[in-house]
Formats: sequence, C-alpha cells, structure tokens
Amino acid sequence: MPEPEIGEFVQLRGRTWLVEQGAALHDSGIASIRLSCVEDDAQGDSLDVIWDAEIAATILKDSAWEQIATNGSCPSAVPLQYADASRGHHQGPPSGTHA
Repeated sequence: MPEPEIGEFVQLRGRTWLVEQGAALHDSGIASIRLSCVEDDAQGDSLDVIWDAEIAATILKDSAWEQIATNGSCPSAVPLQYADASRGHHQGPPSGTHA
C-alpha cells in the first residue's frame, strides 16, 4: 500500500488524521509517519505509525479534503457567502419587525 504524503488526510483507527511528517527511518530500521488528529475531540493529538503495519488505513481522496490540504482553505463559495452576508447582501426580517 502506498504511503501518504505530507499534507494528505488519512483515515486510521476510526479517526481522520493529517500527515505532518513523511517516513522517518528510526535506529531500528523501521520507517514511521507522524500524524495529527483533526477530529474535534482529539484535535492536534499526535501519533507515529508504521503505515504498512496498520489495518484498514486509507488515504482520503475526497476533493474537499484535497483542496484544504493543497490550498489551506475551504471551497470558494463558503467565504463568498460569508462576505455577502457581512456586507448586508442578505434578506433580513421585514422592516418594522424585531428579530
């Protein structure tokens, strides 16, 4: 199974992780990969794994995850919607009513 690259997201041990560091060869001759958890309840937790020894480890290839890994941002429609709302380009309550 191919090893993930730095910046890719992986599914492992029931959680989603970000690959922070590629294969590092230890004194024992075994290569490990450093991961950082992106789940809300364990965000930032670090884990070193031997990728080939993990059961059911997968590299996530969802386009949204890839865009975040590549560009460091979410799809452009979300910020544009927020910008429109913050400029008052949204339909608020009818005049004369209280929100």
